[in-house]
Amino acid sequence: MGDLPGYSRTTQLASSSNASRGNDHSGSTYSISLEDGRARKWLTLYVHSRSPNPTSLPCFYQNDKITGRVDLDILQSESLKAITIKVTAGTTFVGQEEDEFLNIENELWSPSVPLPDGSNVSKLERGIYSWPFLITLPREVEVLDGKVKKGFPLPATFSERAGVGYLDYKLTVTIKRKALRVNKTLVTSFAYVPMVRSQPPSPMLQRAIKENRPLPGPEDDPAGWHVLPAVNVRGTLFDSRQVEVTCTVRSILPKLPDILITPLQLALANPLTYARGISAPVWLTLTGTDVQALGLFSSPSAIRLFLVRSLATGLDATMELDDSERRTDNFFLETVSKGVFWPSADGSSREGRKETRVLQGEVEVKKSFKPSCLFPRFTTRYHMELRPFEAPGFVPAASSTTAMASSRASSKSKLPSNASSMAPLLKHPVKIVNFPAPGIVLRSHMPPEYAQEKGADYNNSVGLLENGNQRFYHHGAAGDR
Repeated sequence: MGDLPGYSRTTQLASSSNASRGNDHSGSTYSISLEDGRARKWLTLYVHSRSPNPTSLPCFYQNDKITGRVDLDILQSESLKAITIKVTAGTTFVGQEEDEFLNIENELWSPSVPLPDGSNVSKLERGIYSWPFLITLPREVEVLDGKVKKGFPLPATFSERAGVGYLDYKLTVTIKRKALRVNKTLVTSFAYVPMVRSQPPSPMLQRAIKENRPLPGPEDDPAGWHVLPAVNVRGTLFDSRQVEVTCTVRSILPKLPDILITPLQLALANPLTYARGISAPVWLTLTGTDVQALGLFSSPSAIRLFLVRSLATGLDATMELDDSERRTDNFFLETVSKGVFWPSADGSSREGRKETRVLQGEVEVKKSFKPSCLFPRFTTRYHMELRPFEAPGFVPAASSTTAMASSRASSKSKLPSNASSMAPLLKHPVKIVNFPAPGIVLRSHMPPEYAQEKGADYNNSVGLLENGNQRFYHHGAAGDR
């Protein structure tokens, strides 16, 4: 082998019943090769991972070990400098070079490192060689955050079509050659999944979930719900009269004191940490004296509750700032899901001139969503956002919302030209994680007649792609270096 052969990238299947050696889980074996001009695979990387399909890129959970082997088929002997395998990870943004935050390199062979059989050789003779490898990923990495180095948990892989940025993990085999000869590399990306679980809900909610019964509402299980500050919604109805409705939102979260007033209230189910692939329960209460306005506002099509994702990529990404304080060229908002509501079993009630309407709902947290992530220059957050109602004949007042709490979230989001109709009445942060609490899966309780709304596309990206040079080389390539 006076010269290592030329190559083309090829991927072959290599299923294995014991694919995940070194890890206590089943999976598959992924392989990728370099070929010479005669389609002979002369360098092959095998990777054992959790991925159920050997055609898919490898996938590792937190605490997994990266295991596999490297095969080298040599036709003619050659003196090489070394053969290495390394794990790297970094972030890449539009028009920028990759910013690497992880680099672990292991030497498989060099003239000073013996072969797997224990023999020492100064060069590799003709034959087939195989090197097993095992790489342990750290739980944390030290990264510069602003001007200070801090420890952060390894972030999850982040890759989206036409995205503004990527967070990618790679496994690279390098044949290092002597003198001025070009190195050969074989590269594959892999997915990394942090083992973060949601917290369990209240005991009453847990029982209802496990027994597949209707969820108890905020009145029956106060500890199981988080009540957001009540909001007054004011405006003109059918150009004839002024109306005011109070809205309260509740969700599964740490319980806050109820605000007993006549507006809207929203409750989210506790805790406010939702696993991907579940349906997050929501409770909405509307109170007012105008029965017609209540009827219009309590129509499921009038209620606009959204799950919104933000991606912050600037130097202030990890800082807790209001959206209005961030730059539009490194802060991106995206509406990823819309809440669906239906009349609850509690129905409506009346006390004097005030009437109350109660609606139950849920927000789908799809399995495809990226988890929340706090990481320098790549921080992903989520929040629930209640936007102005869309009711026939209703025109909101210029200043139509007043949150009944001193801690009201700011509504100064960076929104497009129709921002006036999208500015939220309420916002509250939530966290998206990869796995549910053990034994707890929040399934949908949505009546079948409302399910069709769930599949609609509510995506709405907000932000400026100011640099059109989208240079992302994706992902799993082989080449000369």
